[in-house]
Amino acid sequence: MRPGPETRAGVFWASTIVALLAACEGGVALQSGFGLAVDLLFALLVMVAGIAVVTLAVALLLLILRPLPWKLSGVVLGACLFVSLVLPASGFVFVPLAIVVGAALATLLSGHFTEAHISKKVLTLVLGAAALVAFATLGVILARDGNEDDLVKLEGAGGVEPDPLLAADP
Repeated sequence: MRPGPETRAGVFWASTIVALLAACEGGVALQSGFGLAVDLLFALLVMVAGIAVVTLAVALLLLILRPLPWKLSGVVLGACLFVSLVLPASGFVFVPLAIVVGAALATLLSGHFTEAHISKKVLTLVLGAAALVAFATLGVILARDGNEDDLVKLEGAGGVEPDPLLAADP
């Protein structure tokens, strides 16, 4: 049984009321020194702007992902989240790079790559190579311990100091 249109309206109003209550609580707790009215107005403006930005981002994401199969989208998002749990803030970088590399390899290994248009060949090779290089570079950066003593060595000049400049003060 699918939810009807009343369910959508109920979800909308419930989430709006909870957001309004949270904004009111945030405005009361803000205590910026400009008064309660200004604090409430600020909290409500932040709520409206934040919800608008999130709504646009979700709409764009759904527009982009609509033609993708649900299972594939779920696996990609799940992989991003899992890698982010293991390497915080890296899942949404490594997984898309791996996806580009995998798509390029799958395109190259398919039997139809030689018959493809030249622009598709160039795009596949360039994107695949760029993603592979980026993936390897990020892997090297994350594999290092953060000590760069062996990369940069500062030593004295070892030569004679130059003569001081003889210029009159203006």
